[in-house]
Amino acid sequence: MAIQIRDTVWYNGTIYSLLRVRGEHLFDPQDYGLSPSCHTPAAERGYWCDYGINEDQLFLEILNIHTKGDVYPLLNGRKAEIGAYEDHRQYRNIALPVAFTGQMILGRDPDRSCFDPEKGLPIWGYRTVTELTFTEGKRSGSEDRSRIAAEIRAAAHTKDQLSVLQSEDVWWLDETKKQ
Repeated sequence: MAIQIRDTVWYNGTIYSLLRVRGEHLFDPQDYGLSPSCHTPAAERGYWCDYGINEDQLFLEILNIHTKGDVYPLLNGRKAEIGAYEDHRQYRNIALPVAFTGQMILGRDPDRSCFDPEKGLPIWGYRTVTELTFTEGKRSGSEDRSRIAAEIRAAAHTKDQLSVLQSEDVWWLDETKKQ
């Protein structure tokens, strides 16, 4: 399996990679008459999104997509344009409010020493890790998880038992226990 192109989130003036999501009502192209089709191994869903947070509201800003039958209806009044990747189209400046309820893990500043050519970079492989909580598209909380990510990185590099994992109540840790 190829390493996947990640969705991104513009938050507090910085672009983050969207690493993990737990919740419901994140953008789904099928809700808007778009039928994504995998055209590149790096985008198995057939699409990837760039989100933004403005005044605590989550918005879909850019959608890169390849569809079945090359059907690209208007999306929030925007036309699809030729994208940067072969046979993908891009909707820009969509400003579509997203009614997501749940949590997101965002990361930036990757530590390349944690990179695995088959799996990519684990969540704890980012130096800055932020957990955001949303209720019906409005940001209702944020937690800096960088310290716990750094502790996991340090334990992984020294092959410790990762005992730090038992001491934190962070929902994404189940994935890290497997690594």
